[in-house]
Amino acid sequence: ATYGAWTKPAFQWPAYGMLAVTGLLGLFRLRKNFKFTPSVVCLLSATLFTGYMAARAWFSPVEYLARQDLLPLAGAFIAYTTVALHLEHPKWRKWLLWAFAVLIVVNFAIGVYQAQYDRTWSPYWWLHYARNPGEMNAGGFYHSENHLAGFLEITTFFMLGSVLFARIPLWGRMVLLFVSLLSFVVLLMTYS
Repeated sequence: ATYGAWTKPAFQWPAYGMLAVTGLLGLFRLRKNFKFTPSVVCLLSATLFTGYMAARAWFSPVEYLARQDLLPLAGAFIAYTTVALHLEHPKWRKWLLWAFAVLIVVNFAIGVYQAQYDRTWSPYWWLHYARNPGEMNAGGFYHSENHLAGFLEITTFFMLGSVLFARIPLWGRMVLLFVSLLSFVVLLMTYS
């Protein structure tokens, strides 16, 4: 979630490697019976969409921009199919939801520091990496505030959907609603 969105390929390769290992290990699970059968329509539509986007990138007249999108596209497809095929039980999907909630809270804390004190600070300082100087806005774990905004826009809908429709206790709904509001605050701090 944090390495793969950077603009420097050196930070993207570890994320793609982790996704590739996850996808390969996930193949062993396909022989087992599913307690909750994944939707064939969703899997087929994701496969067709990925194939369409890959064909567009491969045959694009602007090779140097389009071809580099093939690897993130493959990574997103592996991540989607891994979640769809292996996190089939609602309990496991709740764990993924709570992991998103923790990432939002940590991005909030980092973003507040970046927006108030030091825009160039990065949690990857130990790799001698700093964000580009510029406006004092939040980037969280991400190099670009636009990447953080994209992450927040996607995960906030998971939070709000769970607040409205999930079978969780009231205290869990309240926590997820608070995290959703926190996400909107961070989104405003990105100026994206």
